[in-house]
Amino acid sequence: NNNNNTATNDNNLNSVTLPPVSSYIFGGGSEIVSPRGSPLISRSEKSGFSNSSPSYTTTNSDGPPRSPRVGGNQEISIISIKSSDVAKALQTLDLEIVRGLRPTEFLEQAWQSNHKHLSAPTLTRLADRFNLMSLWVATQIMTQADNKARVAMFNKFIRVANRLMHLNNYHSLMQIVAGLTNIAVQRLKLEELISTKNKDLFEKINNLMTPDHNYKQYRATIRSLPNYFPHIALCLRDLTYLNDGNPTYYGTDQKVINYEKLQEMAAAITQITTTIQSFVVSNSSGAALHANQLSSTTALSHMSEGGSNSPRG
Repeated sequence: NNNNNTATNDNNLNSVTLPPVSSYIFGGGSEIVSPRGSPLISRSEKSGFSNSSPSYTTTNSDGPPRSPRVGGNQEISIISIKSSDVAKALQTLDLEIVRGLRPTEFLEQAWQSNHKHLSAPTLTRLADRFNLMSLWVATQIMTQADNKARVAMFNKFIRVANRLMHLNNYHSLMQIVAGLTNIAVQRLKLEELISTKNKDLFEKINNLMTPDHNYKQYRATIRSLPNYFPHIALCLRDLTYLNDGNPTYYGTDQKVINYEKLQEMAAAITQITTTIQSFVVSNSSGAALHANQLSSTTALSHMSEGGSNSPRG
């Protein structure tokens, strides 16, 4: 049966073409993928980042990772790196971006404006990173030589996602989940070939981050946590609903300011920024350690653009 599955999945792989990384920049013809392959951020609901791609040039630090090399030539497989090191390295790279986040980026849906690279530069970079990383995960799986190797890579990213979950880093976790649930990966039905232990673990992660009932499970989990990196796209969706669902002015002449709405917006933005800042500060020493590791061959190499040519991990 496994041989038949392998043959079927290999045939499926031949019919799958992943888009280049450049087309996965947020809003550049694609959207962030949620579990089940649906858009994480609905354009019709205006519940997320901007629909148009940013007009700035993505820096090398914002692209998908290339596999580390020994002596400048020999590649190191992602599988050979400890899952905890991969998770912490990915977290470090996201924290380096989010350090520049300003509260004003959350005002008036700045991340959706035509000049979002100026009015919300950090949120724009986080959006780009999310899509690039989710595609990188899918590409690492899809470009393996055979189904056995693809299953091994699928298992690896489940373990990385588990590490991120235990780090309370739900933003980086969703990048991995989006890659694992990419429609091209799902067509290979790799979940049917993984061990029961990893299958249960993957189900646990999916149940935590499922959008069902307005992310009920995720919201219940973070409510009891003193320190965590929130799911940024969901934060922006909540702010959008709060802004669009309440008028800023009252009265027939629209001159009476709705202070209650402004207070609620201020409270929501303050909670988001303080939560992120607390997580960054509490992980500063660890981030510095893993930033140093990134320059060695014991963890991921520096981030660089060129995802469609990403080497096999």
